[in-house]
Amino acid sequence: MHEQNMAILKSLCAVAWADGRVEDDEKEVIEALLQAFDANANEAQMIRDYAAEPKTLDDIPLTDLDADDRRVLLQHAVFLTYVDGHQDEKEKALLNNLASRLRIPDEERDQILRMAEDRAKRFLDLLLASLSVLAGEGVDLLEERSRAEGFGVVGHSPCLEGSAPGFRVIHSTDDDNHRG
Repeated sequence: MHEQNMAILKSLCAVAWADGRVEDDEKEVIEALLQAFDANANEAQMIRDYAAEPKTLDDIPLTDLDADDRRVLLQHAVFLTYVDGHQDEKEKALLNNLASRLRIPDEERDQILRMAEDRAKRFLDLLLASLSVLAGEGVDLLEERSRAEGFGVVGHSPCLEGSAPGFRVIHSTDDDNHRG
């Protein structure tokens, strides 16, 4: 895993601790990012151990983050604040404080926050629809929301047929008429 990604993950641990605890859904986001960043077993355990102890924004390794990494961190932080389904005023204040510490100008901060919030809400909406499908409900809802986000339905998933009847594998496509 790249050093910058390690710094982003450590920083997200501080964001997760903002309310004095790290919730299970926040841990799941960190776990997903460990996989996305191709962390090996030692790196993953290092982050898990790091996340086990309380952190604050003062713990963010600013010197390990270049300008682009700081913007990526702010975007991921927005997603982390929405992982429970909503973003409260304390979390908004945290994001503004984080952007200030990251030395992101106010105008750019506002643009990043707005775009990341929109993306987080869309992904949250799709996630909730996906969970209802796994519970055996809402296939049409997932299909509708997926199409609205620019995904196309291409067939059934044999690996999920027993647990989610009618679930379809969804792939990104520009051609909505393309079906497998």
